[in-house]
Amino acid sequence: MIFRRGTRDKGLHKDLYGGILRRKKAQDKGHEVFINTGRSRNIIPEVLLGLSFDGLLCGTGSYAEYHGDVIFHQKFTKTQIDKVIEISEQNNTNIIMSTRTECVMPTKDLAIFVELFSNGKIKAEDFRGIEDIDDDSLLETMKPIVIDDDLFSYSNKYK
Repeated sequence: MIFRRGTRDKGLHKDLYGGILRRKKAQDKGHEVFINTGRSRNIIPEVLLGLSFDGLLCGTGSYAEYHGDVIFHQKFTKTQIDKVIEISEQNNTNIIMSTRTECVMPTKDLAIFVELFSNGKIKAEDFRGIEDIDDDSLLETMKPIVIDDDLFSYSNKYK
């Protein structure tokens, strides 16, 4: 393992430089080095994407790139999305749909997300929109998020 777990939560780990050196040494010996994460591609910090990895395996295996070319991309079908929404509504849970390039959620779920990621500083019941957020790091976290109240009517507009 070149990079340690937990880098997303604490900013990049203090051993990033060592990880970069280990990646380069492995590649110099003829090994190919990949980023392998259960998260969607859009969640990977840009600083990691710029480090000359040979490929990516993301979304719990639903997306793969090799030398910049997408070689596998498994998308949800309308039936699968309908089932996720049905289960979510039955269990009163919130949804964030992750795509290769963004996270998509309806407005009603955004308020819950903001409360969680602001550590309770912004209460869901008080949240009215992005303009309520004055925390730059929270805004940065939300950068790949698209608000779409039509999310529940299946659409191919997301890649």
